[in-house]
Amino acid sequence: VQAPVYDIVAISKLTNSLSIVDVAQSAGVIPLDLSVLDADFMIGSSVKWLCGGPGAAYLWVNKNQIEYCEPKDVGWFSHQNPFEFDINHFEYNASALKFWGGTPSVAPYIIAANSITYFAELTAHK
Repeated sequence: VQAPVYDIVAISKLTNSLSIVDVAQSAGVIPLDLSVLDADFMIGSSVKWLCGGPGAAYLWVNKNQIEYCEPKDVGWFSHQNPFEFDINHFEYNASALKFWGGTPSVAPYIIAANSITYFAELTAHK
């Protein structure tokens, strides 16, 4: 049974609470239009239906939330100027990169990119 995601996000707006949609088990199978849904955050991974293998997770942040939310776990990519290297100064990146953190393992993302590209091309040819 699919959760009534659009209704849940609408209720979150009425109650002035944040909405987080987890698509880890549905990405690539269940259509979801984030521009219509207008959730605050969406998280997922490429491990299941996207056939991308483990380790490639992703976070989508609604542009309306970027300014207001500050991650607790940060790394050098979270910094507005990651090559500043001043340990006494930290400024969050103005974009969603503030949620990125440190250097990820590259292999899972290369595998995931290949798999997602493959499925996107299949869809484009329909």
